Amino acid sequence: MKTSKNKPVLTLLALSLISIIAVFTSCTSSNNNNDVPPAHVMVVNTVKGSAAQTLKLNNNTVNATAVAYGQSSAYVTELPGSDNAQFFNSGSATVNASFSVTLNPNSYYTIYYAGNDTTNTAYTAQDNLTIPSGGFASVQFINFSVASAFDFGVAGSSKLASALATNTASAYYSVPAKTAIAVYVSGSLTAILAIPADFQSGMIYTVYITGSSKTDLTYHIVSHNPAQS
Repeated sequence: MKTSKNKPVLTLLALSLISIIAVFTSCTSSNNNNDVPPAHVMVVNTVKGSAAQTLKLNNNTVNATAVAYGQSSAYVTELPGSDNAQFFNSGSATVNASFSVTLNPNSYYTIYYAGNDTTNTAYTAQDNLTIPSGGFASVQFINFSVASAFDFGVAGSSKLASALATNTASAYYSVPAKTAIAVYVSGSLTAILAIPADFQSGMIYTVYITGSSKTDLTYHIVSHNPAQS
């Protein structure tokens, strides 16, 4: 008789425990909903002299192949939500840069490993993948140089983005395909860096510059078209 009377009580306790566990799990996971559309993440290494970099989100590796200086990964599908992010040298457990990032559904992001030999950081940009009109490319500019603020413009013509400070990105600009770009010290009319006319019609790019002084600037071009990244 005692055993049969206790069964409903034990069943109720078990069901209560399962409910508590389910509620706790749903409250402590920031991105465990597989029903929402994914986010997409590209990884870029902008630090000259650095080892190839691996990005982890919540201790999960994003780029299967570590990204060397001046290189980028393809877009990788990730669950949306808030993540603890860390950059590591390939094969190392030492954290180079630690930061937080929030990924929205159906959105594209590029996460840049930035800084220099002594200070490492990260910069996250949400990418605008709206396809430009025929005959045009869509171009964004980012200044990762510590030397100065810079202006970016069409070579021999008007400026597009002005006074971009260190670790600052511009809007996206529609420029005619095969247009050369010039970089200027902010406020100057004398170009100090020329970027060749390699932009293709219908493509989306980021041009970023690095360097410790105005005389050692280097540019790199990232293509954001998912099918070709």
